[in-house]
Amino acid sequence: LIVPDHASLQFGAGELTAELWVIPMPGATGPLLSKRNVGSGFGAAGFELFLDDLGRPGFRVDTGAGEGVIAAADLPLPEGVFSHLAGTWDGASVRLFVQGVLVDAASTTGGISCSEPLVVGMDPITGAVTDVVVDELRLNGVAMYGTNFAPSTVLSVGPDTVLLLHLDEGA
Repeated sequence: LIVPDHASLQFGAGELTAELWVIPMPGATGPLLSKRNVGSGFGAAGFELFLDDLGRPGFRVDTGAGEGVIAAADLPLPEGVFSHLAGTWDGASVRLFVQGVLVDAASTTGGISCSEPLVVGMDPITGAVTDVVVDELRLNGVAMYGTNFAPSTVLSVGPDTVLLLHLDEGA
């Protein structure tokens, strides 16, 4: 799924929450949700929720000032069942929540300036599809979570929601 760039998807020096419900298939790795400058690597600004080569989730934010900052889990997501992931950025800290539990945080400063589309379930550079099922997906223009929380199984629109996708049509 590719969502064209739009002014509401420009987070600049503001805040961001990217969250989704995902079912990883056996051996799944790669981007789950990505908005980054294609062809210039991470040094050119963007953000991404992903599964690393061992199936561990991470949230990467690059403000264009370096190699990017990653908040990452130590353990892989369970295969074949839904997991909730949320990545937040408040302009100073990048946080990753798994099932509503804060698993990692890292510091960064600057802004995100990226005019590329938002890509769900595939690598925006190689086009390789990530072997996952994504159900609910929401982007908010604020860092919604700073501490542990109970994730909602059905995400809803709030005052700072810039994108909400219920990807369960036909289910």
